[in-house]
Amino acid sequence: LRYVLAMVCRGSTDDEIAETLGIARRTTNAYVKRLFTSTGTTNRTALVGAVLANKSHLQREESAARKAWLGSTTLTSKP
Repeated sequence: LRYVLAMVCRGSTDDEIAETLGIARRTTNAYVKRLFTSTGTTNRTALVGAVLANKSHLQREESAARKAWLGSTTLTSKP
């Protein structure tokens, strides 16, 4: 779904997405509908808007998760 979402955000059609990813057009359409459902949107413009609105939020979460992971992995040096 991540690749489909990225291609929708770039303005690709279902046919272009299907061809690029090597999947059926109906599969692409089903993925796009699933993205609409998961974001509460009903069209591609609203989907892209939802992605842009949540982009900074997701980047903050990813950054916090990365910091937490790095904090939990400590390097020890041998004496």
